[in-house]
Amino acid sequence: MLSQLEIKKTLERRIREIPTLPSVASKVLQILENPHSSAPDVERVIMLDQAMASRILRLVNSAYYGFPRKITTISQAVVILGFMTVKNLVLSISVSDMFIRLGSNRVFNRSELWRHSVGVAVAARILARRMRFPQLEEAFMAGLLHDVGKVVLDHYFPDEFSQVLHVTQEREVSIYEAERQVLGISHAVVGRWIADRWNLPQLLVEVINYHHQPFENKDYWATTALVHAADVLTRQAGIGSGGDRVIPPIQPHIKEWMKISDKDYDKIVDEIIAGVMQAEDFVNIGIGA
Repeated sequence: MLSQLEIKKTLERRIREIPTLPSVASKVLQILENPHSSAPDVERVIMLDQAMASRILRLVNSAYYGFPRKITTISQAVVILGFMTVKNLVLSISVSDMFIRLGSNRVFNRSELWRHSVGVAVAARILARRMRFPQLEEAFMAGLLHDVGKVVLDHYFPDEFSQVLHVTQEREVSIYEAERQVLGISHAVVGRWIADRWNLPQLLVEVINYHHQPFENKDYWATTALVHAADVLTRQAGIGSGGDRVIPPIQPHIKEWMKISDKDYDKIVDEIIAGVMQAEDFVNIGIGA
């Protein structure tokens, strides 16, 4: 068993070894950040990767978006959905590939983690819309990525991470607490390193880092609070697994800010469950289906 210092040093080295986003994905993100880019510009780059193009079209025609007519081209998808949604689709596919590529050890169920991540993404978007929060797509993406650090810990430190999971069961604590006890570092910090490595927007970097401690994030507090609440509600809905059985309460100040009463819970949870059912295509891309 490695010491906590050895784990941290090895992690920092391994993070540098993790591939950057695929070249097509990186180019697409650069184009989408440029306000002068057009839908044909985005289509030209995405079509360099036929597999990604077909998966994007599969997602935009899924029940989650519910368009009455079939979208047949990437350019059409950009015009109808907008740059931010297409950006999210590109990131979703790239991250799901990482879940599949790094495989899974015999203890941690990566498919259930991906299902949980999709659930949190859907829940964060539902809560953002309920709050009339303008950054719906950012909330979705932050929810999808919030637990990405667990994949790296599971892959590079299977023995230590198995011990983390043992501690969660034996002491009935969250995986976040068990990680800090066993590893001296949490999946939130590791996730932040990955987001930095991929040059993701600072909002995503910060939300990933602080989703368990939303009050410590001053710049992106609202999005972090939404993802925190979405994580709790997704656990209450029983969607996937984050690696432990702990269902923490939504922090009181966040609950008050969101104006969620006790009678609202069942309605919101039902809406999340229905949303994840509609997002089944998102779930499938992360389990190789």
